[in-house]
Amino acid sequence: LEVSFTDVGQALSSDSEGQFTLPPRMKCASHTLNLISSNDVEKWLPTNSESRVVYRSVTAKSSALWTKTSRSSIASELVEDVIKRKLIVPTATRWNSFYDALYRITEIPITELNTIFSQLGLKCITEKEYQFLREYCTVLKPLTTALDILQGEDNRYYGTLLPTLEILMSKTLELQNERSRMTVGLPDAIVQAIKVRFSTVLDSKDALLAAVSLPKFKLRWFRDDERRVRVRVLLTTECREESSHEPMMRPAEQTPSISSQDDFFSFEKEDTSYTAENIIKPEHWRPTSPILYSLFTHDCVPIYGSNTIIKYVDDTTVIGLIRDNDKTAYRDEVKHLSTWCHDNNQTLNTQKTKEIIIDLRRSRSQAHPPVYISGAAVEQVTSFKFLGTHISSDLTWSLNSSVLVKKAQQRLYFLRSLKKVHLSPRILVNFYRCTIESILTNGISVWYGNCCAADRKALQRVVKMAQRITGTQLPTIQDIYHKRCLGRARNIIKDVSHPNHGLFTLLSPQPH
Repeated sequence: LEVSFTDVGQALSSDSEGQFTLPPRMKCASHTLNLISSNDVEKWLPTNSESRVVYRSVTAKSSALWTKTSRSSIASELVEDVIKRKLIVPTATRWNSFYDALYRITEIPITELNTIFSQLGLKCITEKEYQFLREYCTVLKPLTTALDILQGEDNRYYGTLLPTLEILMSKTLELQNERSRMTVGLPDAIVQAIKVRFSTVLDSKDALLAAVSLPKFKLRWFRDDERRVRVRVLLTTECREESSHEPMMRPAEQTPSISSQDDFFSFEKEDTSYTAENIIKPEHWRPTSPILYSLFTHDCVPIYGSNTIIKYVDDTTVIGLIRDNDKTAYRDEVKHLSTWCHDNNQTLNTQKTKEIIIDLRRSRSQAHPPVYISGAAVEQVTSFKFLGTHISSDLTWSLNSSVLVKKAQQRLYFLRSLKKVHLSPRILVNFYRCTIESILTNGISVWYGNCCAADRKALQRVVKMAQRITGTQLPTIQDIYHKRCLGRARNIIKDVSHPNHGLFTLLSPQPH
């Protein structure tokens, strides 16, 4: 393989036009918000006659308090004795630290605050100054939250910018009518500064597409219905153009956001019916989430009342009740499912498809012929694994129990290894519950009640071995089974939409 090297400096300095282009310059959104809070807000406050004097005096007194406590350990201990925690001293490089420092002062009652000022020999804060501080922190709270979001390290995509700005402006304007004359115009000044400094971003096509294609936001963050419709058309056009060139890609997984950011991104209504996946051509569509899968398969329903179709991601199970050896409804159901898959660009893997027949009759006069899908016979088995649980044709659970016991015994080796390095019993118990007990009790409310005595002893024997290793008392399999069944029953009683809700009837109170 020959590698050729090119002088970048010579290539860029050549006379060829249009060969090399640099991407458009984009300003740092966090730095721009920082400028709004530190420059624009600072310029507006002196222009308001009601806030000019009080802002200068309260910031001077606060700065004197921060200087005193940061330079004197005695002063710092005095403050900590009064409020039971330390003050926050702002730094010059982060405006959020200035807000956090002021907010910490507003959390102190004014009586205790003036006690600190008096003991340190500083001028006390007046009621008007204290009220200004509280209103100032209330108005600037959305701005600080937005700044923290944009300065974060996880899931900070370009699509986060526009929803953050729109919700920031909306939440700031909501505070307009609740202020005194000292800060009554501050929310509007912040919103105007955002519109001026982010004028090139608010209506940017790339920023809009990045926001609406981000699964966290989609179209939910729009407050204007007309703008939502306009962006919807834009997204439709863009997706159709992209789908004609390359297939749909699976979106990247996102880690959960912290609760304060979830509170910041509060939407009036959910709009999950319109996404990039359901506006492109069917041949490029791929289910990318449980909700989309449910929407895509909502019309995949049984055509006979004696049959049931269970859909779980890429596993589909057809259950048929056969009476008087009449298998017509069951076989027609399988044929209908195969046709539905073909019509919806889905493929049934016949090699992975299995058929299990549960026939508990004493006399089985004839063999069951196989089911055919696309001309291929489906293999008949005596047991198969369904969602982690092994189901046998005779409805016994010996196979399932033996598999769970074998898997759990393999994990006991790691528990013994942790015991050898002298880890505490608490850590050993946590490891047992996460890696061993979770295996033994997988789906326990389904199968444990019909286990034979030998299977129950084998399961409990693993628990006893873990007890000897950890040196602590562990819950028995029987206790866990009862607890899980009671919890499942309570959930079914609370959920009126559950299919088994009608099986539970509360007893009427007995007269005394």
